Parts: sequence; structure tokens; C-alpha cells
Amino acid sequence: MSGLWKIRRFVFWAAIVVVGAVVVVAAAFYFDQFTEGHWFCGKLCHANRPQGITLEVSSHANVECGTCHIGPGLWPKVEAKILSISELVSTIANSYERPIELPVERMKPADVVCEQCHWAEKDYPESVHLTSRFASDEQNTETQTVFSVYVSDANQAGMPGAHWHVENTVLFASVDEVQQEIPWVAVEQEDGSLIEYIAAGASLSEDELGALHREEMDCLTCHNRAAHQFRDPELELDKALAAGEVNPDLPYVKREGMALLSGDYASQDEGIEQMTGLAEFYASEYAATLAGMEHEIDTAVEVLQEIYHTTVFPEMNLTWDVYPDNLGHSDSPGCFRCHDGKHVGTTGDSISRDCTSCHSLPAAPADRGQQAPTAEEPTAAHVVVPTISHTLEGRAQCLTCHGSGPLGVPESHVGLADEGCTSCHLPGEL
Repeated sequence: MSGLWKIRRFVFWAAIVVVGAVVVVAAAFYFDQFTEGHWFCGKLCHANRPQGITLEVSSHANVECGTCHIGPGLWPKVEAKILSISELVSTIANSYERPIELPVERMKPADVVCEQCHWAEKDYPESVHLTSRFASDEQNTETQTVFSVYVSDANQAGMPGAHWHVENTVLFASVDEVQQEIPWVAVEQEDGSLIEYIAAGASLSEDELGALHREEMDCLTCHNRAAHQFRDPELELDKALAAGEVNPDLPYVKREGMALLSGDYASQDEGIEQMTGLAEFYASEYAATLAGMEHEIDTAVEVLQEIYHTTVFPEMNLTWDVYPDNLGHSDSPGCFRCHDGKHVGTTGDSISRDCTSCHSLPAAPADRGQQAPTAEEPTAAHVVVPTISHTLEGRAQCLTCHGSGPLGVPESHVGLADEGCTSCHLPGEL
């Protein structure tokens, strides 16, 4: 009996150890999953709440935070948990920065995170984009613009599309943490040599330029806000008007909506509540005219509230334009960090600033006809030259309209046609 009792005791304790180990492993697994998910990172962590909200309305909404911010493998998980201790302390002590800094230095390379799902070799055909913008007049006058984006495909002149930058080896060095000021760029040739481009007027010496950290351009160099894009409230309202989510028949809905979205509020809750001012405006100014449209007005209020909810976060000192978005060049320099015409190469040429390398010039849809340009609606006339390029001939065509009149350029600027408008202006300024 003594021997049997010892066997039973051994089996009992062995079972306890096995069950305990299973529980510990399972707990560790689920703890790991929990601390890398949306709820923990984007909701429980108050500092990350804006990032969590923007993730929910992005194309990466179903991707857990750790997939991109940690990446695959055991050691990245361990490293991330250790580094997160300081963030946990600052959260508990309520001592985190407002807004929080961008984690550019800690982001994994695109081939580690992005290429778990995407791959640079995929062929993306030319895509056509139709955008609608609405004026702030009583009729919310709509202006439509159409343009093509060349991603993998070459443009009509045979120049490569935007993904040329990742299909070839391009190196760059920035002087700031968020990669907005780039004084040095290099393109690797087939024989392994580099053609270097240095920004004209760069205040750094040759030794200082050589000491800068050099990185290879990848997806994240441009797609830096892929999962956390803080969108322009005006563009979001225009999209809602174009989609019919906000009825454009509501007088001045664009003007009044933007006035409310641009207000200075102490908290997001207060801002969301203030969006009801749209209904108050119509009750005061258009009560008789809009009788029977109460549902449309209520819906417009709800849309404004949702736009404010995803774009402005007063408690974090965060508005939609705080973080630079490098995809494009509408609100941040983006492409023009390098394609400004001022990065001069060792061969004597400069990095191209030809916008039509990546997209056609904006044009009005064909059904707009040969409408003459006006100061209020300049793009309507681009239907005449919808595929205009920034060649010398193309610039001469620009001056056909822009040489005189309300859309004209000063006489002193006409000689700059050979240089192109973007030698002095960013597209957002034109």
C-alpha cells in the first residue's frame, strides 16, 4: 500500500503541475493577445484613444495593434513589453505628452510588418478618382474633379508610377524625427553606385550630411498614416454631401457645418454636443422653408458629430492637422520633401517635380463641357486639356488661361513657365 500511495501522490502532484502549467501558458497567451489588441491599446490607454478611434474607421480596422507596432517573433514581443513599462507608468501618473509623439523610430520596417499582408511586387493598375467639393454658398454648389493615379503603371508619357520608389533602391536622410526635412537623397544604380541629391541651401556641412542616419525608402516613407489617418473635416463633410449622407438641399449646410466643426471647444463631448447648433440654425432661419425635412437635419447633425468625433480631440491638444501625412501633398509637404526641384544631383540634374509622373492633372468631368474658368471654379476649364503634362509645351498651355485675367499670373512670373509653378508653390497653395 505504501508504494501505491506514493504513486498516487506522484500522479496527483504531476497532474497539479501539468494543469498549472497549462493555466499559466494559457493566461500568458491571452494576456499577450489582450495587451496587443484594440481595446487595450486604443480604449484602455487614454493617451492612445485618438489613434484607436481613427483605426476603427481605417482600412486596417481588423488588424490588431501589435501586428504592425510589434511584428512577428518572440523577441519583438518581449522587447515591446519591456519598453511599454515606461508608457504604463506615464499613463498611471497622467504625465504623458499631449499630443503623444509619433513612434517613427520604433516602427518596424515595411518588409517586417506591411509585407505580412501586402507585397511590393503586386501590380496596381491606373486608378481614376472623382472628387466633389462643395462651396459655402446657400446652394452648396458642387465642383467635381477627376484625375488618374499611376501606382504601378507608367503614365501616358511612359514615366513610371508612384511605386517606382519601392521597386528601386532609394536612400534618404532626414534631420527631424518625423522625416519632414530631407536634405539628402540617393538612388542606387544597377552597378551599385549612388547618384546623390543634396537640397539646395542645406545648412549642413558635408561631414554633417555624412553623419546623418540613412534609411531605405519603403512603404511607410509615404504611407505613414495608413492606419491612423486624421482626416480633414472639410473633406469628410464634402464626402458626406457627395454620398447624400448630408442632403445638399439644406441651405448653407456646408458653411454652417464647417463653422461648427471649426469651433474651439474644451472637450470632445462639448464639441459633439455643439453640433446640434445646425438644427438650431435651421429652426431660426429656415423653419418654414424646411418644414418636413426634420429627418434630413437630424441626420446632418449626426454626421457632423461623427466627423468631429474622429478628427478633433481637445483633451489631447490634437486636431486633424497635427501629424504630417506623407501620402500625397495636400496638407503636408509629402512628395515635395524630395520632389521640390531643389535637390540637385551629382550629375547636375535635380529630382523631378513633374506631378504627372504619379497622376494626371485634375480635370472637370467631360459633361461639364468647355466651361470657361472663373476665380471661384478654376478646375472647370481643365476639361479642355485633361491630360496636360508639365512639359514646356504643357506649361505654355497653362499660360493660355493663367496669363491674364482673374486667374492670371503677374507679368513678372510669365518667364517662369519654363520652371513650372511648383518651383515656388506647393500644390496646396495654387
